[in-house]
Amino acid sequence: MLVLLDTNVLISAFLGSGLCGEVLRTITDEHQLCVSRLVIDEYQQVLGQKFGVGKADLREVFMLVQQAIILPDALMGEAHAASPTNDVVILKTARDAGVDLLVTGDRGMLSLAPDFDVVAVTPRGFFQLKTQTDESYSLSPDDDTPIVSDSQGDPIRDKSFSFALKIVQLYKKLQDDREYVLSKQIMRSGTSIGANIEEATAAESRADFIHKMKIAMKEARETHYWLRLLDKSDMASGYDLDGLLAQVDELSRMLTSITKTAIENSRKKKR
Repeated sequence: MLVLLDTNVLISAFLGSGLCGEVLRTITDEHQLCVSRLVIDEYQQVLGQKFGVGKADLREVFMLVQQAIILPDALMGEAHAASPTNDVVILKTARDAGVDLLVTGDRGMLSLAPDFDVVAVTPRGFFQLKTQTDESYSLSPDDDTPIVSDSQGDPIRDKSFSFALKIVQLYKKLQDDREYVLSKQIMRSGTSIGANIEEATAAESRADFIHKMKIAMKEARETHYWLRLLDKSDMASGYDLDGLLAQVDELSRMLTSITKTAIENSRKKKR
């Protein structure tokens, strides 16, 4: 998995051995670390000027960078009101490079990431996602078919079912308010996420599993769009749309991670 670390996570990892340090070690051991040139410049500048890190210690920075893929910074081409320029550049860089995951402690960047189709998590969220992925994805020992656990208590099945129930409640409210167009759109896409995950539990092959999970990913992205539209148009006032948006973002992250793991394993098997 290709993982991009933001400046704040790298700095925290360098200065201490806490959560961010664990994130960095896990990525370098199990995944592929990548950084953008903008992040490198910020990293060195903050360490040198704000924290007074000397040239000798900064050599560790270059040793770290040598292990990472250096991504060229994307050009500014799309403006986002009230969004820091550097945040937009980093998000565009992550999107253009096809990064699987962005780890950042910047709340503004986390909220902006869906606009760029970038999966972004906090350092703590990185380990939560890793745990959920490990629990949700396995291989059948007999036929090498990928499965989502068919037992109760499986994280992604439980979360998608709970989300679908809330979508049904939202649909009823919208129907009561005589909103008949968007209500049907969000009812269809919002409940299809879990339905496709359920179908994946009975996948006939690895390819079938990946196909079903990709459909669930698309339905999650569409649901995110309808929720944002309802929010900005004030058509569902009094309903916790922020909570639903947070839930569908979490589902998207889980689906992305599980699907990419399945694709990577499929490629390994072909070699």
